[in-house]
Amino acid sequence: MLAAQPLHALSQQLAAAAAALEPCGGGGSGGGSTEAAAVAVEQGRTALERVLENAVMFYSTLLGDSDVGDLEIPTPELAAEVAAERAAGVEELARGLAESCVLEHAARVLLLLQARGPHAVRPREAADKTLAWEVLDLLDCLAGWSSGCSLLRLSLSALQIARQQLPARDASARQSQRREEWWRLAAGALAYGGELLQDEDYGTDPEAAAWELCQLVTEPLINLWSDGLPDLGALPAEPPAEVAVALTGGLPQALMALVCGNGTGALSAGSQCVASELLAACDVLFLTPLLAYSDPEWAAAFLAALGSAQGDGPAQAQAPPPTAQQAAGVVGAVAEALRRCGGAVLAGAEVGPSRVGAAEPAPLQQQLRRVVARAEAQLGGLPPAP
Repeated sequence: MLAAQPLHALSQQLAAAAAALEPCGGGGSGGGSTEAAAVAVEQGRTALERVLENAVMFYSTLLGDSDVGDLEIPTPELAAEVAAERAAGVEELARGLAESCVLEHAARVLLLLQARGPHAVRPREAADKTLAWEVLDLLDCLAGWSSGCSLLRLSLSALQIARQQLPARDASARQSQRREEWWRLAAGALAYGGELLQDEDYGTDPEAAAWELCQLVTEPLINLWSDGLPDLGALPAEPPAEVAVALTGGLPQALMALVCGNGTGALSAGSQCVASELLAACDVLFLTPLLAYSDPEWAAAFLAALGSAQGDGPAQAQAPPPTAQQAAGVVGAVAEALRRCGGAVLAGAEVGPSRVGAAEPAPLQQQLRRVVARAEAQLGGLPPAP
């Protein structure tokens, strides 16, 4: 009763707002007046704001972040009763989120608002975060409450939009903090998003969702290469900001967990699906910045894990895992890139005199050579290390 009725009402408001925002709706572009379009945007913003406000209220009440959680409970019996009531409330809220489809409708409204332009997802009054970032904060709260596919769908929408709102270069401490926050949330989605694919309601395609998760974390690092070629001769001494925050935001740990569990039966069907897509996405452009600037022990262990990826997944896997030969090809590509060391520079890096005309390989190249050599020794069958 706490959750179901308000959530169903919010879901209906979101559905109506989405219908108004659709191109064929009364407020859609080309389908109505400028005034009608503005009204549709405000309708969508209002509906999303109500979801955010209600979710914060439920979270504070049920999980003890409000004054209720600070009350002194005189007896153990009463404390147990309060805990039981809260647990029942959390369970009811989770059921209400699933049955009302409120998160699915919220994802739809958020994407439709983003399509209207930055003004449609601007921060609320007295807030410093855009609607997409507020939704990401909400997802942190809802991580254990909602049905899997609905939470994942909203997570992907919010992460994609928030990514578009990050500047090419951080000009302030606040922008740097937002980038760090984005990577923390994206790495968490990669690591645990597969668990949410267990719920296949509402037509969620596990392989498509897994592919989107992997694209979220691979594209920002691939785009660092200004000419799209893994030419390593001018790697900067310090990692570009994008690489630095990816490393501190949990990306290495997420990659290792999925790759090490691939095909072993240790992963759920959904996480196995994500692991399969991840190995397919692990190319030299994505991996090289991570291997060059990460802890050398992690880099060597990760390449070894790639090479030992199992070829036969568990029976319940929804997508076949890549073979060891495919993973070994990644290691070979990194080795070949080292042989071709030339003049490409990672976007955002400064060219320093220490990398111009240097007779000896830079320390980062030396690290790459060492970790690749260790992986080649374990894999076998690859060309000798450079």
